[in-house]
Amino acid sequence: MQLEVEIARKAFTNAAGEQHDVLVDFNFALGTGEIGVFVAPSGCGKSTMLKIIAGLDHDYQGRVVCPAGARIGMVFQEPRLLPWRSVDDNVRLAAPKAEDKKLSELFAVLELAAHRNHFPGELSLGLARRVALARAFAIEPDFLILDEPLASLDDALASRLRDQIATLMDRRSVMVLLVTHDEDDAVRLGDRVFLLSPRPARILADLPIRTPRSARGEAEIARIKADIARRTNSDRTERDAS
Repeated sequence: MQLEVEIARKAFTNAAGEQHDVLVDFNFALGTGEIGVFVAPSGCGKSTMLKIIAGLDHDYQGRVVCPAGARIGMVFQEPRLLPWRSVDDNVRLAAPKAEDKKLSELFAVLELAAHRNHFPGELSLGLARRVALARAFAIEPDFLILDEPLASLDDALASRLRDQIATLMDRRSVMVLLVTHDEDDAVRLGDRVFLLSPRPARILADLPIRTPRSARGEAEIARIKADIARRTNSDRTERDAS
């Protein structure tokens, strides 16, 4: 199973009829079980990229080949829960055939067991993000798309939820594409880290992480972060010079 992305150009036309490039020469591939994390600056076009890959936007030049028959789970920047449905119902709407035992295990990992009968309006942002993750994992996806799933959470909560995501990913061989601003998400969850430029977005670097997640110590994490900072600063210097 492999995802192949070759986006030659994606542009928007503004009210004045002017075209602005969002993505150019944007090419990469992911294989079965790979977790690719895109570290991206604000406004570079990362959400546009995800919509194209998810099949929600067809107005671009290039091609995207998703694994045939793959179940796709997606977590958006906002939890997007139905406010008139309980936590349990929000998840079951996405996965109506999910077994009770598996859902209970999923809710346990995400610390949602005590909130199954609550409604979205009763949840904190952290809990709402957990429900969105539960909904995506409940379908047992082959390909999982995560658009800043830990945004706006404090460091302690983001760290705990990051560990829970890692636990769920380790339970199933799922191909994951995660977009984030946070280097901790990249170095603690990813197998490959893609660094994106400002708009129009292009891939600056594709950094493989050879050490398994469970074996990454603080020294290894610091080394990867330093490499990310070096690559990012090098691109910034080149852009300033031009």
